[in-house]
Amino acid sequence: MKRTLAMLLSTILVFSLFTMPVLAKPAPETKDGEFIEVSDIILTYTEITLPITEYGFETLTATVLPENATNPVVIFESSDLNICAIDEEGGAIRGVSPGTAIITATAHNGVSAECIVTVTDDFPGALDLEYTHINGHSYLNNEVGVGREFGTPIYYPRSFDDDGTLNWKYTYAIGFSYTAEAGETVSFRTNWQYDDPENSPRVDTYITLFNAEGQPLAYNDDGRPDGESTPFSFIEYTFETAGTYYLVIAPYNFDYAVGNGYVQVSIEGNGTDLPYLPDLGDINGDGSIGVDDALLVLRHTMGIITLSEDQLALADLNADGDVNTIDAVLVQRIAMNLN
Repeated sequence: MKRTLAMLLSTILVFSLFTMPVLAKPAPETKDGEFIEVSDIILTYTEITLPITEYGFETLTATVLPENATNPVVIFESSDLNICAIDEEGGAIRGVSPGTAIITATAHNGVSAECIVTVTDDFPGALDLEYTHINGHSYLNNEVGVGREFGTPIYYPRSFDDDGTLNWKYTYAIGFSYTAEAGETVSFRTNWQYDDPENSPRVDTYITLFNAEGQPLAYNDDGRPDGESTPFSFIEYTFETAGTYYLVIAPYNFDYAVGNGYVQVSIEGNGTDLPYLPDLGDINGDGSIGVDDALLVLRHTMGIITLSEDQLALADLNADGDVNTIDAVLVQRIAMNLN
């Protein structure tokens, strides 16, 4: 009998463990036990206009105040998912169809903030930029701003996919126009900001060349005249027909750390030779990145030699402001085609 009661009691206990209601986990407390409520929410945008896109390109994030709020979690909600979509946890916002929707970010205690999103099917494109026209056949500017801080938001066919279809992107772009002669070969290039290389951020650019009808003729992400891969961009194009053409310069991704800053822009036509400018890792400036460049960086870190300011700028491959053995290894990897 006792054995039967014990088995029955065990069964009831196990059943209770799996069926009893789960109590809500109490909100975390500060060290002194005080619960600090959310008092305000600041969004990256209070209003924004977006094109209709398949993917979200702009990111809506929330800053909760005070910074030491006990429960800083916010929930995002769109007033109309048929117009504008966003994840519940925030992130990329996407235009779905023309109209206006309100994105609301709400904290656990009801404190909220709103962003008005207008979605349009008539968003500015490549030819709607204000273009800087190049007079003559040669242009060089060491301080051209690229990215969100400097560009205009557009939605444009940046390139072609492998199957030949246009690859449309939303970005912040700037533009240059160039009047070409029939048969003229013109080189378009972005590069390191050479008037202040030590303090110049690395902006990863993408350039696209358009005709007057807005059709992309050529594009490039990472490249330079000698074929080396770089964060900068290079196009050499021979124009069959005389006329005005348009170069769109944008960051590869405007949300990246290397998506905003200054670059050098050079445009050379009429057979003008482009001056060689050394690239990241080309410490000795001989036009290639080799083991000798890695050795220069290593010898500098060991105190055997002292690199010049220009060389230090070219040697700081990881952009942390310090040239050390990590940079030497990165140069070596490039020299061995491991990157």
